[in-house]
Amino acid sequence: MRGGRAIVGLVLPASLAAAGLTAARITDSDRPAAAAAAAAAAKLPQRTCKQRVEGTGHIPFRVREGDIRIGPVIFSALGRAATLRGDELRPMNGRLPVVKSGVGVRASRVVTVSVVPADRAYARPDYVLGSSGLWKDLAQVPTAVKIRACRRDQPAFSYDGPVGESTGFSGGFILAGDGVGRCVTVEVRVKGSSRIYRRAVSFGAGPCPSARAADGVSSFR
Repeated sequence: MRGGRAIVGLVLPASLAAAGLTAARITDSDRPAAAAAAAAAAKLPQRTCKQRVEGTGHIPFRVREGDIRIGPVIFSALGRAATLRGDELRPMNGRLPVVKSGVGVRASRVVTVSVVPADRAYARPDYVLGSSGLWKDLAQVPTAVKIRACRRDQPAFSYDGPVGESTGFSGGFILAGDGVGRCVTVEVRVKGSSRIYRRAVSFGAGPCPSARAADGVSSFR
């Protein structure tokens, strides 16, 4: 931790289903809700292949010590956030605490990363390109972000060769700043799949249950 702000990891190495209506027949009475869900999904902030980060070689899709995998996304060093202290969970100079955790997304996947609604008052993902991470009000942080990984054969811009099996993106999570450690359920949805990946992630709360039961399919991988 530097300057009092929580920073636990840096990486350089589905679309949201329409409000659960994907498997149901949409009636006339459902159409306003379905339209609202589609509009919300269309407004999601996005991160594209062109907005990736690179190092000196391709990023292998491999979980390292301290990483957390949720479906086709690996969150770098996010597991270390479990040991954050109370003072690291409080604002500094009016800015909310940020936990930096770059991601590696499997090639060609389009994923939506979010925190389940019940936990959005405590943490939100922040993977929008250009975000400074200097937030004062958690309610202003987007609740989800759509990330588009590159094709495996996409030419890299910082080294010779293709991007490979995993595309890297910088970012992390913004916390409520109340000094209280919590287990927060992070969700990953993949475009073209009805499967939902969820995992309880600890921010200063020690070990969390491996997954929190929720509607839909809960899984890590």
